[in-house]
Amino acid sequence: MNTVIEQIYKTGYIEDSQGNRIKMFPTSIPYDEGVMLYNLIRSTRSTKTLEIGMAYGLSTLFMCQAHADNGNGQHIAIDPWEKTLWKSIGLAYIQRAGLSNILHLYEATSYEALPQLLIEKECFGVIFIDGTHLFDHTLLEFFYADKLLPSGGYIVFDDVTLPAIRKVLTFILRNRNYQLTSDLGEHPLPLWKRWLKLARNVTQVPLDIMPAVRTFSMRRYCVIQKLKDDDRKYYDYKTF
Repeated sequence: MNTVIEQIYKTGYIEDSQGNRIKMFPTSIPYDEGVMLYNLIRSTRSTKTLEIGMAYGLSTLFMCQAHADNGNGQHIAIDPWEKTLWKSIGLAYIQRAGLSNILHLYEATSYEALPQLLIEKECFGVIFIDGTHLFDHTLLEFFYADKLLPSGGYIVFDDVTLPAIRKVLTFILRNRNYQLTSDLGEHPLPLWKRWLKLARNVTQVPLDIMPAVRTFSMRRYCVIQKLKDDDRKYYDYKTF
């Protein structure tokens, strides 16, 4: 793995341009999630990948490094606040890691950038959704991600412990041609932790048990694979 990535996770901090230390959590993804993204791109040999929500750029580092180790590829990140709210920290780390030639940043909202990528007929083998996490925004991001993804491609959702994300996932798994994949080598949660998580999920949404049950064994993220293009009839609908 890139030494820049290893150093960040070893210290637990990132630095801005003035050298001020900033705690990487809870904003950034855990190391095992980054390794999962890296392994997914490496194993599928995806030449183009997409990320919604860059922030401090830790997931971006893993995904760009996977392309570098594959020997080719391009990664696109969408984040309207990368140079303002996030102070270009992610971009600085990408440059420090020697990965700037792989990354292309869209400084726009997902609802502005994604339609443009569709117009440009882009296609991505792996898409990582880690945006605003609001239900309607996440559903819209999935809608466009699906159109930018070929059959056999993968979508990774971050923060599936949030009720809105679980609700979107339940819609997808009940109404669209997608399947949950294995954790790509990640060990499952211990049984007692899964029960604890289920109880917490039900407490968050007591009148909507299905999203809690479907995410019973998930950690912070989940990976779904597209089986085929949407073939629903106009009257098809399954409650979620």
